[in-house]
Amino acid sequence: MRCATLTSSPTRLGLFILMPWVLLVACGGGDNGAGSSTPSASAMKLAYVANWNSGNVSTFGVNSDGSVTALLPPTVAGQHPHTINVDPAARFVYVANHESDFLSGYTVNKTTGALAPVPAATLTTGDSPHASVFDKSGKFLYVVNGIAAAQITANIVNADGTLTRIGAPIPTGAHSHNLGIDPSGRFIYVASQDSNQIFAFTVNQSTGGLTQIPGSPYAGTSGPLDAVVDQTTQFAYVSNSGGEIQAFMIDPATGGLTPIGVILSGGLFAHTIVIDHTNNFLYTGNINSNNVSGFQINHSSGALTAVQGSPFATGNQPEGVTLHPTDEVLFVTNFGDQNVSRFSINSTTGQLTLSGIFQDTTAPGSVSGPISVGITD
Repeated sequence: MRCATLTSSPTRLGLFILMPWVLLVACGGGDNGAGSSTPSASAMKLAYVANWNSGNVSTFGVNSDGSVTALLPPTVAGQHPHTINVDPAARFVYVANHESDFLSGYTVNKTTGALAPVPAATLTTGDSPHASVFDKSGKFLYVVNGIAAAQITANIVNADGTLTRIGAPIPTGAHSHNLGIDPSGRFIYVASQDSNQIFAFTVNQSTGGLTQIPGSPYAGTSGPLDAVVDQTTQFAYVSNSGGEIQAFMIDPATGGLTPIGVILSGGLFAHTIVIDHTNNFLYTGNINSNNVSGFQINHSSGALTAVQGSPFATGNQPEGVTLHPTDEVLFVTNFGDQNVSRFSINSTTGQLTLSGIFQDTTAPGSVSGPISVGITD
């Protein structure tokens, strides 16, 4: 197993200082390349980073404290991979290739972290696929694609990672940029940037089919870019290109949305948006102001309150934000700096502290433009 030398700094947790990469892999430890122990990748979480410029996917091992080791040389994807999605059982990874008409699909070797391509012919989407999302079981995959005429497609995920289309594509306005599914897997929300709309669908739990919710689409504020649902399926939040975050109450029976407020992110071009598993904090990356905003969620009203110190400085063009499954670490892809920032999260306040910066150096000159991260649960 190959390792790469990565750059970072120690992580301070309470009164203890954990040097980067407690669990070491092959020739080096996480983030700084020190150490010599050789457990398999199966002992770690696996993280995959889509690289927009170079059209490939980097593979990392991630320790419980968030320290990282590059495991393998990058895997080829399509042209301009935009988002990356790992299924709940860590069997498959799918990459939406913005300038291609297909998803790149892979099976995951849980021992080494290696990705083996699924036949591309089964993953055709139509022009410009932007993003995908699994239902909670990993049985169904939903994909948005298209610019001038965007659409969402529902798919069955077969045992070998190939996809079988469910019904016909459903229009979703113009330039559907991203989508979110509620934790119960009953509702899907699509952020359509150019038509300034949010499309809402119910999911048939048996067939995987989609039905548009009455009242959908809903109005955005300045070009919706991403949508996320809280852990209780009470509230949905949508980031917008003008820097606003819209908050909605969700009808638990129908999935319909009722606006409850709009808050400024504190940055410019609020992009990817995530909520931690405790349902306490929401984070969004602001591409044009080089920072990440953090908010505390009011469990009763859904209102957002900026955490102290927000927004937090990142590298250049923070395109993607992804939480470690422990909710103790936030990863941010810095598109303009060719690296990924690692932040420790204060579980009480939600504040972020930069604890490391890493990049894939397994194939110098062959990796460029990190844009999104997917992590195995």
